[in-house]
Amino acid sequence: MQKKDITNTQNTILFLLYKFRFLHTHQFQKLLNHKNHTRINTWLTELTEKEYLQRYYDKQTIIKKPAVYTLTKKARKLLKSTNSYSLAILNKIYREKHRSQTFIDHCLLIADVYLTLLSQKKHDETITFETKNTLTDYDYFPQDILDAYIAIKRPQGIKRCFTTIIDPTPRLYIAKGIVRQYFAYCQSSEWEESTDKPFPSMLLICPDEKVKRMLTYYIAKILNEEQADIKFYLSTAEEVQKRGFVNITTAVASLG
Repeated sequence: MQKKDITNTQNTILFLLYKFRFLHTHQFQKLLNHKNHTRINTWLTELTEKEYLQRYYDKQTIIKKPAVYTLTKKARKLLKSTNSYSLAILNKIYREKHRSQTFIDHCLLIADVYLTLLSQKKHDETITFETKNTLTDYDYFPQDILDAYIAIKRPQGIKRCFTTIIDPTPRLYIAKGIVRQYFAYCQSSEWEESTDKPFPSMLLICPDEKVKRMLTYYIAKILNEEQADIKFYLSTAEEVQKRGFVNITTAVASLG
């Protein structure tokens, strides 16, 4: 990679956007663990002026929101030159400027999930957090429905979790379809055959309490019918962003 015109920290910013696709200013400050927000803004502004980043910021809104950033075609060219990134993922950059607000919010929430985990991390824990974009070398993950793979290593063992964010939609069959895909993936035994590790639990982050209740009942019904040994945990986007994961996720048990 030719790094003449950007710093090491700015290269880290490009990697973070490769991993999460969209991030806002406040998230960068936490991810880079940097207290000086002015310095963060300077790095982001320089990358934007050099056309490595696309910035989204609406000055007309009453409630000010932080600027959101994504990678540009110029950043794609730079990252491609390193031979360290997936070409299939880099090619998605061509379409980023056309993404819907729902898609952008989805990506921002994935980053919030990671930041919440970091904020609640204990001193004897190690957290692995991989997104769909950083798992391309592992074809045994359920890529179609997965948003993040989380592994928390503790002295007593490792807890693994597949995480999927359910977008706000009136079409509840989409959410139910995600659940059915997880059941099918579990029954395929692809994970155990590829990793020789216990099957992870599933965390579904719902847009609201209504969808959470509906999915809780639906999953319990399938668990009862299939007699499957799968662990589902449900939360909402608001719960994750405001209170984290401690004592707020709902475990689903079979009916009966």
